[in-house]
Amino acid sequence: MTPWNIDPHHTALEFAVHHNGITAVRGRFLLLSGTVDTDETGTFHGVRVSIDANSLSTNFEVRDQHLKSPEFFDTAQFPTLEFESRQVTAQGGNRFSVVGDLSMHGVTGPVTLDVQTSTAVVDLIGLTRIGASGSGRLSRQAWGITWNRLLESGGVVLADEISIILNVEALRPALA
Repeated sequence: MTPWNIDPHHTALEFAVHHNGITAVRGRFLLLSGTVDTDETGTFHGVRVSIDANSLSTNFEVRDQHLKSPEFFDTAQFPTLEFESRQVTAQGGNRFSVVGDLSMHGVTGPVTLDVQTSTAVVDLIGLTRIGASGSGRLSRQAWGITWNRLLESGGVVLADEISIILNVEALRPALA
């Protein structure tokens, strides 16, 4: 297996949650690190990612501070989120189903991601890169993130389901 280093400057990990029953609010984590594993043919086999929970940004500081509080991510107690794949299943072509364990808010649970990979390319400065994009869904309540409020209309402020959207570039490690 070859572990490719995730390039945090060309990688985006975003999330979205339905807000007030009318639209999705989006956020992202700005700092992460990890590796993507391929075999000698370049076929995707797994991923490990560590995410700095305090790098969360929704472009609204008041909301960001609330999301970092004990009512949501509790970043003082749980400063990182970790994901490690444990099963990768080819779905045909360059598509894969990735099942892994996400540790967040003191809870570890399964997440399934639909992933599409790219072939390796050599960039303008001679570095070899691979890419992947993907998505998945999770229940925030399954990770103990239960904050919510009822709306006058009978709905709730936040949906339970969180959408995950990712775009990853990874670099082949330098040869010794």
